[in-house]
Amino acid sequence: MGLRNWLAGRRNSAATERQSGEEAQPLIVTGIAGPSGKFGFQSSLEGDSSDWKFGVTLAVWRMQGGAPVATELRLERSLPSQAALTRWMDTVPTGCPIRFRLAAPPEPSGTRLCAVIADYLGRNSDDELVELAAPILHPQPFVHPQLGQFNALPALPSFFEGFAEWRGKKVRLTLDADGNGTLDDRAAAFLTLCDHADRWQAMVEDAAYEHLFEVWDDNWRDEAEPSLPRAAWLARLHLRDITVSEDDHVSFEYDDGDLFWGHRISVFGTLEGGITGATI
Repeated sequence: MGLRNWLAGRRNSAATERQSGEEAQPLIVTGIAGPSGKFGFQSSLEGDSSDWKFGVTLAVWRMQGGAPVATELRLERSLPSQAALTRWMDTVPTGCPIRFRLAAPPEPSGTRLCAVIADYLGRNSDDELVELAAPILHPQPFVHPQLGQFNALPALPSFFEGFAEWRGKKVRLTLDADGNGTLDDRAAAFLTLCDHADRWQAMVEDAAYEHLFEVWDDNWRDEAEPSLPRAAWLARLHLRDITVSEDDHVSFEYDDGDLFWGHRISVFGTLEGGITGATI
């Protein structure tokens, strides 16, 4: 079941409850989060008081008594301290069915559903959810007739990693399955880049130099180190990875040659718009 069907079912259920006068079912959700599904952060800081949040994204889930849903559900809970966040991070597992009581029904936010956690109820048993989650959290390799095999990253199962040639050199190629389109679409976009590789490489180098050279020269260059001409500066960069994601977005990831003390450089754009920026 997807987001649209779940929302339609929820509206129908609410209407039935109003007509019958029955009490609403408990807001209990069971779901499975992937390896990178847990997160925590400090959401605000005012004086000596801070607001910490624990979150978990369920890849598959179901409300108590409901049908399984394969649309992401993001759950969050506000916490009083970093120590409390650490306890939640240590307690809530991933990769198995877990249950929460919600403060209110899930509501749509963008392309996914979100809800507030009232309480964590522990592990649960749900073979149907386990079966539904398996191809999402542990997808089979993607094999392209020209580019070969791409394997899903264990911690980020929507990212499929392989290798390809770029202007005669072997680089890592990552295809991001999230969003619109298919992995075949991502591969086709990369092959389109390859058809005009020299032009794209020139745009990538222009953007890297335009956006980052002065940043390096003013803020990262050691005072004892002389500045560098354009060719020498660009020669310090080493292309490691090209990533293709939805809507033909592309990014070129570079080792910085210690220009930015080991930070990676990302140059990005779209097939339609060309290269639009660069950052560290």
